[in-house]
Amino acid sequence: MIWLAIDTSSSVGSAALVQDGIPLETATLTSLPGHSESLLYSVTRLLDGAHLSLGEVDLLAAGVGPGSFTGLRVGLAAMKGLHHATGKPLLGVSSLLALAMNAMRQEAGGTRREARTVNSVSHASRLTLHARNVCAAIDARRGDVFAAVYRLDGVALAPFMSEQMTRPEALLEELERLGAEVICVGDAFVAQPSATSHQPSAGRRPALMPHASCLVPGRPFMHIPSDESLHFPSAANVASIAARRFERGETDNAAALEPRYVRPVDFKTAG
Repeated sequence: MIWLAIDTSSSVGSAALVQDGIPLETATLTSLPGHSESLLYSVTRLLDGAHLSLGEVDLLAAGVGPGSFTGLRVGLAAMKGLHHATGKPLLGVSSLLALAMNAMRQEAGGTRREARTVNSVSHASRLTLHARNVCAAIDARRGDVFAAVYRLDGVALAPFMSEQMTRPEALLEELERLGAEVICVGDAFVAQPSATSHQPSAGRRPALMPHASCLVPGRPFMHIPSDESLHFPSAANVASIAARRFERGETDNAAALEPRYVRPVDFKTAG
């Protein structure tokens, strides 16, 4: 089956075409669009790159947050439009879970057509998976973070601390109380991309600024990957999570699917 998935919850978005767990084409959205039409243009380029038509896509998936209000609204609106145009099922998944799954990737790099299964943990990870704890945290602005903690359960991540908006210092205290090593992923753990930096080529992440962010430096038990691509939710992971849900017979009412904001939206400062 072929999945078309996106995630627009953080400062760097992602789109992917995935067939039977293997990414066919991926795209990095370094400047999230202000209109659904712009995002749909990026999707069209993905399909062209894979030599596929929209009609050949079997299922649709979208990260529903928590994260950026504007990004989530635009991304979900675009996918709902594709759902209405094609009649294909649309499933929503947690953007924080999709982010946490980055810690399970054996290889940080590789070609876009590399034959690897998303979420595979059949080999030892370079990210010290013996830690068995993964914290995913996205910058929520105004000094807050959206965060969740997961534990490795066999070949999957099981929720341990539910999704919440919290202060960085409170999250650090929670992680310290775990009494174990934690792999930490998300743009809350790294500096934001420089607004003046050069735009990366297709498929590459922008270089991160060298100064620290709200959760850096961390604690000795925190493992923060140096690979910047691991700190943004992956659309390929969104597809993988949605595929497992669909295999279990789970579906979503696309018309009722809404972004997961966690906190009330302040329209004056929403970003």
